[in-house]
Amino acid sequence: MKTLFTVSLILTVAMLLAVPSMAQLPGPTPGPPPGFYTFWTIALHSPTPTQATGTAQFYVAKPTLTQPPTPKGLQIFSRLSVEGVYLIYKDLTPLDIYIGPGRTPSEPFGKLVGQMPVMGGSATWLTARPPVVKKGTTITIVHDGAIVMHGRF
Repeated sequence: MKTLFTVSLILTVAMLLAVPSMAQLPGPTPGPPPGFYTFWTIALHSPTPTQATGTAQFYVAKPTLTQPPTPKGLQIFSRLSVEGVYLIYKDLTPLDIYIGPGRTPSEPFGKLVGQMPVMGGSATWLTARPPVVKKGTTITIVHDGAIVMHGRF
């Protein structure tokens, strides 16, 4: 009986020592919530030797149905950003952003979606309501009818 009591006491002390140390172990690393994600990044290059360069990023997040939808339905988050560096234009020069490809003579670069001003040799544009972007969609940055940078998703 004394041996059984000693063994159970040792096991109890061992469990009391092990439980707090196990509770302090890091859990699984949090990641994005389950859902559908698209994240594309492309490089924008200059067709001229001006050395202008940039990037365009397209992001879509559509959560899965884990909760009842709101009256508006499921929220889908999307954004399109365009950045350019090593631009040789004066400050506040507007650069037109087209998304294409262009299919008509009146829109040779595609649809005009915005303008970004040059500040200190760089420019940035971001929209939370981007047009539809899919494989083959082009981004063209234009100044006075001349292509500054372009790229394709």
